[in-house]
Amino acid sequence: MLCFSMNRPIDDYRANLPVAQLIAELSRLFQKQRRTEQLICRYLADLADRIENEPATVMGGYADIYHAAR
Repeated sequence: MLCFSMNRPIDDYRANLPVAQLIAELSRLFQKQRRTEQLICRYLADLADRIENEPATVMGGYADIYHAAR
């Protein structure tokens, strides 16, 4: 098990990792990336549904869905 300093973010780059640890770190980051992409898709779908159901009240100053997502 790896321990991280409380002063260093968990996603900081660490040079010269042993191969096994490097592979494990890449795997962890890819899993995190997939989960992030899933959440982004889900939230964009929620936003699209709300805009479709209540277009006038949802946009709140955004020109379109792309502007809101950015």
